Amino acid sequence: MIFREDQISIMAYSGGTMAVPAVPGAGKTFIIANLAADILLKQKHKPGKLLIVTYMLSAANNFKSRIGKLLEEKGFSNMSDYEVMTIHSLALRILKECPDAIGLHEDFDILDEGKRNIFLQQGFAYWLYQGGEDSLKSFLHTEKGFKQWKDGFHGVAGALISKLKLHDLSAGTFKKMAAEQREPLLTAVSNIYGIYDKALRSNGYIDYDDLLNFSYKVLKQDARIRERYQNRYTYIFEDECQDSNLLQGKLLSLLSEKNGNLIRVGDINQSITGTFSASNPVFFKEFCSQAQHCHTMDMANRSSTDIIGMANFLVQDVSQSHPEPSCRDALTAQYIRPVPAGPWGQNPKFNEYHLYSYIENSWDGEIYRAIRLLKGFKKKYPDKTAALLVPSNYHVESMASVLKKEGIEYDELSNTSEKRMRPVRTLGMVLDYLAQPESKDKFLQLLQQFMGGKEGKEAEKLWAWVGKHNPEQFLYQQRETEQEEKAVNQLISANLRQEFWKQIERIRRILDLPQTRIEDLILKAVDLLSFEKEEKAMAEAVAFFIRNRRAREPRLTYSEIADLLTHQGGKIFKTAAEVIYDLQEYEPNADRVTVCTYHKAKGLEWDCVMLLGLTQYNFPSSLVHKNRSEYWYLKEDYKNPTAVGNAQIDRLLGRESPQNPVIEAKEEVIREKIRLLYVGITRAKEFLILLAHQQYGEKGKSEEVSYYFQRLAEYIRLQRSKQL
Repeated sequence: MIFREDQISIMAYSGGTMAVPAVPGAGKTFIIANLAADILLKQKHKPGKLLIVTYMLSAANNFKSRIGKLLEEKGFSNMSDYEVMTIHSLALRILKECPDAIGLHEDFDILDEGKRNIFLQQGFAYWLYQGGEDSLKSFLHTEKGFKQWKDGFHGVAGALISKLKLHDLSAGTFKKMAAEQREPLLTAVSNIYGIYDKALRSNGYIDYDDLLNFSYKVLKQDARIRERYQNRYTYIFEDECQDSNLLQGKLLSLLSEKNGNLIRVGDINQSITGTFSASNPVFFKEFCSQAQHCHTMDMANRSSTDIIGMANFLVQDVSQSHPEPSCRDALTAQYIRPVPAGPWGQNPKFNEYHLYSYIENSWDGEIYRAIRLLKGFKKKYPDKTAALLVPSNYHVESMASVLKKEGIEYDELSNTSEKRMRPVRTLGMVLDYLAQPESKDKFLQLLQQFMGGKEGKEAEKLWAWVGKHNPEQFLYQQRETEQEEKAVNQLISANLRQEFWKQIERIRRILDLPQTRIEDLILKAVDLLSFEKEEKAMAEAVAFFIRNRRAREPRLTYSEIADLLTHQGGKIFKTAAEVIYDLQEYEPNADRVTVCTYHKAKGLEWDCVMLLGLTQYNFPSSLVHKNRSEYWYLKEDYKNPTAVGNAQIDRLLGRESPQNPVIEAKEEVIREKIRLLYVGITRAKEFLILLAHQQYGEKGKSEEVSYYFQRLAEYIRLQRSKQL
């Protein structure tokens, strides 16, 4: 194996703490896998094991596969000498050793993020029912925003509860502290925390925050278990360290304390989760400055030198010229170098300059410009992959609807995408129909859903024909009469008719299911629906939601639950979808364009990338401008309630907190949006297109192109002129 010059020093590692900051496309997985295999082959890990910690199960599986292949090639057979797992799997293993040490029953269960979100929503609803609505309204600047505030507050409470748990503040302790402070936000959160905590304990659950906190406590308090794990893992690797939080870092540092061999790999410039999680790039920065060894991987062959040039320009321009001096530290001065000629592959090369920028007069204008460019690109380069990156799930949905109308095949990577929410809506329609099985309309809607929403003239004829009959005429005769068969043959093909009767049989079997508890009925219906693995997991989340909702509201009817699933399913099960579908590894396909948010694009790459929505609102550069993190309907002191709550909790803990948390939160949003743009740019291999819009509307509503778009568009013009 021949390594690049920026990899040689990493492969020479013999022990101690080592930080590996790496640029996008530098080959982090490659170097971790090879260094781990080298340690194993040389038996350096003996008498213990080597551990690799990731944050996604898909990443863990990828490492297992790569290391396994490297070892097999060298005839290494003892695969039990190393372990690859997520940070939460590691914490669970530790906690299972001695749950009684912190008062846990040995049969405790883990509440994943999807189910946690459901518990939080239901705890919030119960608090409202107990009289919390007046408290919630007290934060409003205008009551016009009450519905949005009501829809979003459980997320604010969830983020603050997570912080409290990571700092080991129990619900009871926090409630007393909040009562003394008399801060309305902390009081509201303390009430929801209490309800949520009681629900966890009564159902035998702990959540992921508990898992990290409790496992760290076990290691700190029980010397016997601590020594066992320190002896077990002689080398510890951590991937994607820029997304680590304080407690995760403390846990791994404690495990590696005896042997001192801790390798942490990440890219600070790709830290894009801090504004909605407890992660913070400062923890990796501190490790880089304190580690015994620090080696930067700054070469990458993913992108063309033109795209690398733009990424490096963004780093330089932000650090030297950003209009908000306090945000000039958003990107670390870590510049990407192209890979020199050699066995490790070269950067894509072209005679033409493949970077472009366009300004439109509306978001719709951006969409249709992107569609035109996409069609031209696919016509010229049918074998190349393409992606449309947009700021939010709302933008994903609007883009996807146009792609569908234009007949363009696409993959929609969104937690609320039609594909991900289909099992929720299907089950909602099943319950809606079971509530009124005699309804022609509900029967037809369910049938259409089961048949995949077929469209076209043939399908229209079928739906019109079905609408003329009562449901029981289909459900209890199994096939057409001779006269009807002749009529149907003239309407639809044999294949469509066969599919039609197959779904009729499915509906009939669902009707025949015993009328037990609704959540049990749901799971029995799933067995008849031929759901795939991920769809079944979503159905289990639906059953979990129904069971817990009915525990508080036992009189809920089929129709009421159906209404929740079909109309609010996207909000209720968004987090569940993220947990379930992110277990899948996505591979871009040249036959289908990818449409996703900038966040979802991390870790992926395409030949052509279009970056849309580059407006001041989506990518702010000024503390004066409004941005997505702010709640327009709240009083000025609470514009960013999560930031305000974090600062108030820090003061409770005696920690340093910002004098103006709303301003500091704005600064952090600006920093993170810069890193998000950097991620978007570095997803492109050969072609990169920037789109923005400038729109002046009524009543002062307007959209301006972002500062970054202006600077990058000018950069493109300058570079293009040099090549002429």
